[in-house]
Amino acid sequence: MSSPFASVDAFMHTVAARFDCLPVGLKAIALYIEMNRVGMMMTSITEIARACGVHPSAVTRFSKHFGFSGYAGLKRLYRDEFCAGIGTKAISCSIPSPQVPPRRHGW
Repeated sequence: MSSPFASVDAFMHTVAARFDCLPVGLKAIALYIEMNRVGMMMTSITEIARACGVHPSAVTRFSKHFGFSGYAGLKRLYRDEFCAGIGTKAISCSIPSPQVPPRRHGW
């Protein structure tokens, strides 16, 4: 399945535009993804969930919210861009940095 975004930049700009409307758990995922862009192609759904204090299903929900079939599709976008040699540049998407308290559920 093809990605709903032409690039990671396009995806991150969409995330930034919708950030204020996301629930707290999905905001935590968005911030994690922005701050760990280079490593996204190697990061498991469980690692992201643990770092954000959410259940792994929230990562899938986040991915589907932005038009991917699931986390594998989101991860593929990062992998494909990195393999093309353009995934290591830094970006600034203007995602606000509010103090989003991590949610700890013990997953």
